[in-house]
This record gives sequence, C-alpha cells and structure tokens, in this order.
Amino acid sequence: MKRKIIKWSIIVTSVAAILFLALGVHLYYVTDNFYQEQRAQPQLQLGRIDFQQPVDSATAKIIQAKVKSIPGVQKTYFNIPDKILVYSFYNTAQNAENIFASFNQTNNIPATRYVVAEADKTKGCPAMSDEAQSGLILIYKKMFSIF
Repeated sequence: MKRKIIKWSIIVTSVAAILFLALGVHLYYVTDNFYQEQRAQPQLQLGRIDFQQPVDSATAKIIQAKVKSIPGVQKTYFNIPDKILVYSFYNTAQNAENIFASFNQTNNIPATRYVVAEADKTKGCPAMSDEAQSGLILIYKKMFSIF
C-alpha cells in the first residue's frame, strides 16, 4: 500500500512539474521578441458601442446590420439587456474611431464609443486581480532567474 502511494505521488509530482515548466517556457516565448513577426501581422480587435436608451430586438438587428455593412467589420454581437454592441475588425483594415463615426452618420439612437480608461490599460489581464498577477510574476521571476 505504501509503495502505491509513493508511486502515485511521484507520478502526480512529475506531471505537475512538467506542466509548470511548460507554462514557464510558454510565458518566456510569449513575452520575448520571439513572436515579433507575428505581431506585425493584422490582428483581430474588438470595439464596443454603448447605447443610452433601451433597444428592442428588431432595432438591435438593424443596428447590427448597419455596423456589419461598414467595410472592415467582421462580426457583430448585440447584448440587448446591457445595451452594448460588440464588433470585431482587423486593425490594418479599419479602426474603432472610423467605425463609430461611420455608424453615427446614420444612427438616430444616442450612443457612445467605449474607450478603456488609461488606468485600466496598465492593470493587465482583467480576469486576474493585482495580487494574483503580481504573485505569479514574482514566482516566475524567482524560478527562471537562475537560468
């Protein structure tokens, strides 16, 4: 019984170490200039338009069609309860300001383009809290500074 526990603990520890090492290598390559050529390629980006008044589903479909007809817009999604339109575009073909300006020319519903605040841009991933993010960075700096 004791041999079985030792065997499984070695297997689990080995798998965890391999996965942790793979994650560290992945983070190194992503943050290094390894992918600099790919960063120069067109990147799919998201834009958002917030509406100030409620929008019904029929109007939402019309708005989606208007935005999707703008050159460079790939996909659209309208979140009716939150009054938010999200659209995707390639950064080399179009930008969010031009899309919003084109949409606003024919729009009669009050809307604003969502712009991320400068303070939020510096925080990094919105899914992680500052404590968790700084803790992970500290762990990886300590782990990979020995190489």
